[in-house]
Amino acid sequence: MREIEKKMVAAVVNQTELRGGNTTVEWDGPDGVVRLFGNPICFLNRFDGTFKMSSSGWRTPTTRSRLNALASVLNDAVGARIRDFDLEISTDGGDTYESMTWSQTDAINTDAWA
Repeated sequence: MREIEKKMVAAVVNQTELRGGNTTVEWDGPDGVVRLFGNPICFLNRFDGTFKMSSSGWRTPTTRSRLNALASVLNDAVGARIRDFDLEISTDGGDTYESMTWSQTDAINTDAWA
């Protein structure tokens, strides 16, 4: 994991702000957003434990890397990959999406939110 990704993950887990190069984490009460180059790639709600990941139309290795770093603490059954020059967000069941939303019942790693 890259240094900026470690800081991003820490900011999500600790519910703190981050402004580091091309990546930001912002919180407004229980609602958080992670941005890459100003584009939202993850919306979070600490109150109900939901989060939504999206490429925001940017199918790049950097976007994939940030989404995978977030998935490592939010839900390890989720990942992003580039396949046939297209970025997909996928589950361990093999389903793929452009964006996905999860709730606490979808095996979120709630230890990260403690």
